[in-house]
Amino acid sequence: MKEGTADWKAVSPADPEMRNKADDPIAVIHEFRMYAQAAGGDVKVTEKDGGGTVELRVTSDEQKLSAVQQRAWAKKAKREFEPTAEQLRKAGIPVDDARLTLSGLEEVLVLDAKTYRIKGHRLDFGFLIPYNGQDMAFEQQVTTENQGVYDGRIELPADLRR
Repeated sequence: MKEGTADWKAVSPADPEMRNKADDPIAVIHEFRMYAQAAGGDVKVTEKDGGGTVELRVTSDEQKLSAVQQRAWAKKAKREFEPTAEQLRKAGIPVDDARLTLSGLEEVLVLDAKTYRIKGHRLDFGFLIPYNGQDMAFEQQVTTENQGVYDGRIELPADLRR
């Protein structure tokens, strides 16, 4: 995994901490499949770049989390927010899911129109957290871009070789 300008480091994809740090492309495609199969037509498909790419997009305006909590994209936003919610609770700020408002959400998956390879993925969302008669605003943006050709050598870790 590579974060920012730091060097690459080995991580286990099974580590629960990695769930919110690494984007599994197969899982992203599976999520968009679930969005498309859900009632309500959650996914909008648009050709871009003169037909060179296809964007799959899910959006939501501001609404109570309780009204959309069964939608797969709302569950994903809630899962991504949970580490922050836990930090807020430890700091004495009550975070009650029933009172949260999703201030907005946009998730975009960009595919190459010919190969269907993932070129990019973006998840932007926010929550309004009631506190002392006002709302605290939380916003998060997660962006992944896939580009270029990897010319390095890919090897199994030493402990998996026979």
